Amino acid sequence: MKAINLFAGTGTLTRAFKSQGAEVIWAHAETAEEAEIYRCNFPGIPLYQGELSNAADKIPSHDILLASLSFVSFSVAGKRTSAKDRGRSPISLIGSILSEHRPRAVCIVFSALQMLREDEGILELLIREKYQYTYHILEKEQHGGIPVRGKKAYLIGFRKDRVFPEFQFPAPCEHAASIEELWRAEEQKEAYYNSIPSRYKELLAG
Repeated sequence: MKAINLFAGTGTLTRAFKSQGAEVIWAHAETAEEAEIYRCNFPGIPLYQGELSNAADKIPSHDILLASLSFVSFSVAGKRTSAKDRGRSPISLIGSILSEHRPRAVCIVFSALQMLREDEGILELLIREKYQYTYHILEKEQHGGIPVRGKKAYLIGFRKDRVFPEFQFPAPCEHAASIEELWRAEEQKEAYYNSIPSRYKELLAG
């Protein structure tokens, strides 16, 4: 299946879905720094850098829509402003893309817990566009097997006119890798960084 990755950041979702056989054919990054790192990680994937609202005519037809959303205002430490105060939010832009392209499936990751709890617009949007959905809060260390504490909300949606197998979120990992294990994993370096920006070389040295 063909996928696009909105608000792709450094490409975490791209990597995850590519590892499961999806073909990521287009990506979007908001900042120049994110775009630089994404291009280093995935040089063969077309990337648009800038405001998503200006890329409507550049988005190709796709089967899966991926998006990673992060709002400082919805973080635990932020001001938690409401959706009404944010103008045309990324969620409304995603809604326009769903309406036009009708992908079979959607995966949206919320880096701030309050976003999914307080902004019910995304759930209303999926219902309006006739997607069935499920969501879950996953712990990075418990479910991802990495030595990092934190939570992310994962929202999965499927078009109601399609038949899909029942989706299940992953069970907790039996073992979380240590920082030393990850730091010394040469295969991880080679798999995820093809051309390291100079300011990151020191972090991976030794």
